[in-house]
Amino acid sequence: MTDIGLFLEDNMIKPRLEDGDLAGDDTLETSVFISLFTDRRASLEELPPGHTRRRGWWGDIYSEVPGDQIGSKIWTLDRSKVTSETLALFETRAYDGLRWMEEDGVASSVTVECGIDDEKRILLTIRIQRPDRTEPEKYGLIWDAQEIKRA
Repeated sequence: MTDIGLFLEDNMIKPRLEDGDLAGDDTLETSVFISLFTDRRASLEELPPGHTRRRGWWGDIYSEVPGDQIGSKIWTLDRSKVTSETLALFETRAYDGLRWMEEDGVASSVTVECGIDDEKRILLTIRIQRPDRTEPEKYGLIWDAQEIKRA
């Protein structure tokens, strides 16, 4: 099933129009963008100094799985100095946002690595491992579309 896609263009994540309609995406990329860049609700202890809003997605209130939340807490690191501690937190919060892929069987493993470039921007390297193909795949069509896109 095709979802409305989010695409990385000009260092921005945005939808794309094709033939006067929103373009779809059959791959994992839109799911990754939503998982990383939707604001997950933070605890009071996780809020940056001076912040009082805990944010979060309203739809989490109606989750089919108790306590399940969409997104990540990367937003809590906004305006943080880029230090080794910040990179470690960024990496952890990015992984926490993507961990559902392992839990739901979309991926056999997800790894996240952080680094910085010459301009002190945080760079993410995300590796998502396809599950073992010896068993019937619930998400096989998504993985097939991802492999076609990569080729």
